[in-house]
Amino acid sequence: MERSQHAPAYARARARKRARYSAAQLEARLRPPDVDHLPGVDIPEKGSLVDQAFKAMALEWEFVSEYEQLNLATIPARLKSVLLSYLAVYGPETGITLGNLRSLFYTEEQIPGGTGTQDFKRLDLASLIGRDLNLTSLERYTASPGRPISSANRRNYATEIQRTELLESWDQEGSEISPSLNSNSFSAITHLSLARPDPNSLSLWSSLISITSHLPTLTHLSLAYWPAPSLTPNSNTASVHAKGLPGPVQLSGTGFYSHTLDDDYSEASNILRRLSLNTICLEWLDLEGCSDWWPALIWAIGKVRNQRSGVQSIEPRRAGREEPIQQRRAAQPSDENNARRSEGANEWSSQAPLGPDWTGPWRFVRCIRLSQGWVPTDLTQGALRGGPSWIIRSLQDYLDRSKDSGRDTSVEWVEDVSSHEISEWAQVERRARTIKTMIQRTRTGGNVIEVDHGWTIS
Repeated sequence: MERSQHAPAYARARARKRARYSAAQLEARLRPPDVDHLPGVDIPEKGSLVDQAFKAMALEWEFVSEYEQLNLATIPARLKSVLLSYLAVYGPETGITLGNLRSLFYTEEQIPGGTGTQDFKRLDLASLIGRDLNLTSLERYTASPGRPISSANRRNYATEIQRTELLESWDQEGSEISPSLNSNSFSAITHLSLARPDPNSLSLWSSLISITSHLPTLTHLSLAYWPAPSLTPNSNTASVHAKGLPGPVQLSGTGFYSHTLDDDYSEASNILRRLSLNTICLEWLDLEGCSDWWPALIWAIGKVRNQRSGVQSIEPRRAGREEPIQQRRAAQPSDENNARRSEGANEWSSQAPLGPDWTGPWRFVRCIRLSQGWVPTDLTQGALRGGPSWIIRSLQDYLDRSKDSGRDTSVEWVEDVSSHEISEWAQVERRARTIKTMIQRTRTGGNVIEVDHGWTIS
């Protein structure tokens, strides 16, 4: 019936949307393990009436979003945040649409009792980005939610949001709900989760840079399971040929072997620098499942140290004592003009590498979540020789305590892991500890940085 020409426009649009997803595309999305994955709000107690109500709303979201869309906007701001967290865990496989998000934030002028974005400070879109809701449309929505929409453009929303008339009597003229949010603003958001995006999502990082430029008060940001920072992720194996060059030139800023063999995190480090300039109030950063590009957090620090010491390798742990990034080698008075010309012509090689400044824009960051998302549980004698002993001992103590006090659901317990896999796991844990040490060294007398490994570590 949804495909019938007599069906409502929104029903036909929903049928076309479902048809776009083949069986291969409808793979289970990477859901958070629990609804309390983002701090900033009190989650209802498990088994309580509120918990059961929100879980039922998330499980039946297609029905709720269709027939209760006029009531969703009347939910208090705190409960809107909770509802989005439940949708991340229990919502439909296709996630939510931008129309669903709009219906949550209608104002009093649009719907009696609508609260809009008043007192709304926590936006949890974990695992909801990439299918029906992409970052590009989200960026446009958060950038100008109050932009007026012309009458001609309003008709284009007929396939996205069902037009509803609020009539006090059968012969009274109805008032149309405008999809614009005239008095809304997301600029007061302090907690944002864009974790676990769809792997096929495009332009994630460029859209993130644009979104965060409209959120000046952001203090908590979750980018768990995001791909490596790159503006051209689909071109990492492409190259171009040009006249006058002896060979092909890499098209992307990050090549296929940049992180693994070349230890080159220049593009990723620069993108994180741009992100830090937009998030100067940031205090908590979640990078769970991003161990492949964790070194980009300190790549610029290690590069500067190696340049000062004359070392060619950019591995951070081989670096010497750090000097301030802004420091420049003073030119001799007789060679002042030549030094200026040299700096201008060779800017990239003479200046410090671009990366997040932990004593500048990110000086308030106090906690970074560097979790792999899983821990091995079968620690045999062979496994004990597979990694640093202090990490293996700490893990064994954690497992013993968890068996007595209850299993932690924030990380996955994996059995049947080989000693080689345990060794690699331990090496990544040591890398996280190295990152913490290097960041703290740059903050002489500054804020102490803490690293959350996802499990207790001593």
